[in-house]
Amino acid sequence: MDFKKYAIGLDVGGTNIRAALVSNDGVLVDGGLYTNTINQFGTKEELAQSIIAPVVYLKKKFPVLDVVGIGIGMPGTPDPEGCSIKDGNKFSKKLKGVAGLNLKNVLNQTATWTHSLPIKMENDANVFIKGEAWRGAARDFQRVLGITMGTGMGIAFLEDNQIIKERFDVPKNGQIWDTSLLDSRWLGPKIFQQPVVKGNIMLIYRLLKFFRGGKADVKDIAERALNGERAAVCTFKICDLFLALMLKSILKKFRPETIVFGGQIAKSFSLFNKCTLKIAEKYRFSAVVSQNIDTAPLIGAASLIFNP
Repeated sequence: MDFKKYAIGLDVGGTNIRAALVSNDGVLVDGGLYTNTINQFGTKEELAQSIIAPVVYLKKKFPVLDVVGIGIGMPGTPDPEGCSIKDGNKFSKKLKGVAGLNLKNVLNQTATWTHSLPIKMENDANVFIKGEAWRGAARDFQRVLGITMGTGMGIAFLEDNQIIKERFDVPKNGQIWDTSLLDSRWLGPKIFQQPVVKGNIMLIYRLLKFFRGGKADVKDIAERALNGERAAVCTFKICDLFLALMLKSILKKFRPETIVFGGQIAKSFSLFNKCTLKIAEKYRFSAVVSQNIDTAPLIGAASLIFNP
C-alpha cells in the first residue's frame, strides 16, 4: 500500500505549461508528467483553461493517489495569499490575462476534489531554485543564487532553503526586474541582465550579421557558434561579458556559496561562461548548470506544499 503523499507541481511559462505529480520525497511519479503549449497572450478564460487542463488530466490518470496540494511557478509576483499574480506586474504582455485570477478557487472548483486543496504560488525563478535545493545541485549549500535564462531572466536568492525577498542584500521582492530604475543599488544588475535573454540574444546576432542572419533562434545561434561562425561566437561573448558584470554587481551585496543556472539558454552555457567562471574563482563560489533544467521547477513547485 502506498502511504506517500503527493503534490502537483505546475510550471507555467510563456510558451509551454508543464505539470508533474511529485511525491513527498521529491520524486516524480512515472507517467505523471504533462506538457502542452500555452498562448501567452490569451484571455483570462483561455489561460485559466490551460492551467486547469493538466490538473484535471493528472487527477483522472492517478485517481487513487493522495494528492495534498498544488504548487505553481509562474512569471511575476504572487499576491500575499499566494494564489494569484498581482495586477500591474511587470512581465509586459506575457501571461497578462492571469493577473488577478484566483487560481485557488478556479482549480478547486474545476477539479472537484473531495475537499479544498491548499494551492500555493511562487515566482518561477524561486521554484526553480527550491527544486535545486531539494533534489538538485544546491542540496549541500546554505546560500544559493539561482538564475534562469530564457524568454526573460529570473533571479532567486535562497538561504537555509528559504527564499529571501525582503532584506538589505536582496532587491525588492527578491526580483531585480521588479526594482525601479531610480534604485541605484540594483541599477547595474537590472541593465546588465538584458542582453542575456532570448529576444536580445537574437537581436544582437542579427545586428552583428547586419540583419542577414535570418530568423535564427537561440538554438540555431548556439549551433552556429559551435561551428565557429564569427557573428554567433561574438554574440555569446557579449552575453558572457554582460552576465559577468551583472553577477559582479549582485555579489557586492549577496554572497552565495554557489550559483545554479537554469532555463533553456543555460543549455548553451559553455558558450558564454568564460568571464562568469573568472568571477566565480575571484569570489570563491561554484557555478554550475542544472542537470534538471526541465524538472527542477516542477519539483520546486511541489516543494511549496511539502517544504514551504
